[in-house]
Amino acid sequence: MATLFALNMITSTTHYTPGAARIFAAFVYDLVLLIGLVLFAATLMVMLSQSLLNIENPGASLPFRLVLFGVIAGFYLWFWTHGGQTLGMRAWRLEVITMNGAPLTLVPAINRLFAGCLSCLTGGLGIFLIWFGTDKRTLHDRLAGTRLILREKTAAK
Repeated sequence: MATLFALNMITSTTHYTPGAARIFAAFVYDLVLLIGLVLFAATLMVMLSQSLLNIENPGASLPFRLVLFGVIAGFYLWFWTHGGQTLGMRAWRLEVITMNGAPLTLVPAINRLFAGCLSCLTGGLGIFLIWFGTDKRTLHDRLAGTRLILREKTAAK
């Protein structure tokens, strides 16, 4: 038990909370990547549905929208559960971890994804919580029991 307490003390003192500008920059970086992925998936879906299924306006269908949501969800879930960083987070040295410092597994990542959707659906108000409170956590981090940390710079190889 004392070892676990000491480990938490070490991780809490060596990890720094990133600022809002850095988090926003990583989000914009990921958004550019996601737009490309979504456009690619949408193009494939439209081409397949028009040529194989003879559907005139596939973009209005629920399956079309679910596939696009799946692309977005898959992007975040894959990266959060495989290293704790999306490409934008990696560029800006951010990492998402649980409150006890462990890497995200699938369930906390799913919780963070849906809580993030809730934050966005409120007009971004959940994201602005980063400026209030001493822990600088967004609504989706609070709801999912996660936090962002700023990783230290690594020397170029």
